[in-house]
Amino acid sequence: MGQRVATNSNINETESALLDILSKDTVNPLQIKLDGDVFKFGINPFTNSTISLLKNKKEIYIQPLGTGKLYQVKKEEKGKYHLERIDSTYFNGANFNAINFFMNDTLFQYGGDGYWHIRGYLTYFSYKTHEWELYNANRLVIAFEDVNNNLVYNINRNKRNLYLSNSFSQVDFPASLNVESIDSVYQYNTQSRIWTTLGKTNPQLKEIIETKGALHYQLNEYSIIQNKLELIWADFENNTFGKFKERAKSEFKENWLSIYLNNRRPQRCPGRISERPRRRRQGT
Repeated sequence: MGQRVATNSNINETESALLDILSKDTVNPLQIKLDGDVFKFGINPFTNSTISLLKNKKEIYIQPLGTGKLYQVKKEEKGKYHLERIDSTYFNGANFNAINFFMNDTLFQYGGDGYWHIRGYLTYFSYKTHEWELYNANRLVIAFEDVNNNLVYNINRNKRNLYLSNSFSQVDFPASLNVESIDSVYQYNTQSRIWTTLGKTNPQLKEIIETKGALHYQLNEYSIIQNKLELIWADFENNTFGKFKERAKSEFKENWLSIYLNNRRPQRCPGRISERPRRRRQGT
């Protein structure tokens, strides 16, 4: 039986500033990946290289990728937090670069890599067993998200769909570790548990995704790509994309900058963007 274990985390001022901003928004979901060398949250830095930070309603979770560990953030007062470990899992090293996301109140984990193999299945965190349990699908679609392989995903919670900009193939595994990208948008429905192939990614959007240094955030129904100073939203269901307006971009930058400047004044969650511009359809 899993136990909630309080962790006396040494959460620094920058991490507390981030948690202060995120905790002000008790409605909108959010999932981001943070550099484990910069954001540690008091977790042993040798056990992870990337921190998956998730928010579902008012609850915030920390999941060090490459492990099955799951922590819930507990707020003591403004600027002061501690972590409670809520899982009973052991390190397995097979889920580096996985994608974590909430669908309603269920925490899913998809894909990832480890032990020279890319995963193509989903698991979910069970609050009964405190373990990650297998979530079946009609087939395997392998994918992982890292800086060397371009992948953008999108979560549509109303339709309960996960969208991928592409997937991958280990063409001659185990003879080699070569990985090739499959140019097709994929959709997975968590109710029917069926993967559907939707066709090739919009070529203009594909070019943006493959730009060196492009970053990706998932916020509400938006899949946000940060390409240098531009913020771009992507809609994989309709194979469309567009740019955010200047005011929305300024809000986004101001909130993220406030984390590093320890400025507690912004009231909005980083990246909480309400203005959606005109769509660009494939081939236009």
